[in-house]
Parts: sequence; structure tokens; C-alpha cells
Amino acid sequence: MQLLDGVGDEVVVQLGQGLVVDLMLVALIGGGIFVAVSYVTQLVHPGGVFEDSASAAGAIALQIGGELLGAVFLAGLVVAQFAVPQDRPFRRAGLRGVRVHQTGRGP
Repeated sequence: MQLLDGVGDEVVVQLGQGLVVDLMLVALIGGGIFVAVSYVTQLVHPGGVFEDSASAAGAIALQIGGELLGAVFLAGLVVAQFAVPQDRPFRRAGLRGVRVHQTGRGP
């Protein structure tokens, strides 16, 4: 399989086992992070029952790190909300080809 490297005109000819090993490492590291975070969450809040399940992550952040971690978590949540593509309402309506111009109006 030949792929362009995206930098120059050189062709990457051999992917080999490197890609398989990299994918396996990503899966193992991601799984390890998931297990570690789940374990710490169960230590902090055993049982997994919350008064309001929509705000469970914020409640756990407050229990683990207090007000500081709660504020950092809230700031991350706000940034993540603004990072969502602005054409999402069009996707829900089934208008996948519509692009939003900078004026906020359609084409």
C-alpha cells in the first residue's frame, strides 16, 4: 500500500507491524486509564447512585479535589461546549451538506 506522507512528495511504502503495535498500545493505554479512573471514582463515591445523574461528574470532581477541581472541571466543560461544531442543528435536521457562513446564516 502506498500513501503520501503529507509533507512532501515522498511515498510511504511500508506500514508493516508498526501500525498494529501502535493501535494496540493506544487501546491498552486507554483501557488502563479507564480502569484507573473508574477505580478511583468507586473509592470516592461507592455505589454509583447520585441524586442527579446529569451532574454526577461535577459532584465527583467536587468530592475528589474540592472547589478548585470543581472550577477547573466546570471551565473544561464550558470550553468543550464551545468547541462543538456549530453546524450540529443542521445535522440533526438531516441537512448534512449545509455550511454555516461567518454571518451565521446559511449559504
